[in-house]
Amino acid sequence: YVPHCDAMIIGSHFKEDGLWSNALNYDRVAQFMEEFNKAR
Repeated sequence: YVPHCDAMIIGSHFKEDGLWSNALNYDRVAQFMEEFNKAR
């Protein structure tokens, strides 16, 4: 989707156990950014 969008709303995917009220899961953020940068 990266080449076709201006922004993404990802939300709770980055939270522990996918729950919005939990702390950030930095491993999920890092994994996403790694894949995002490959797609750019």
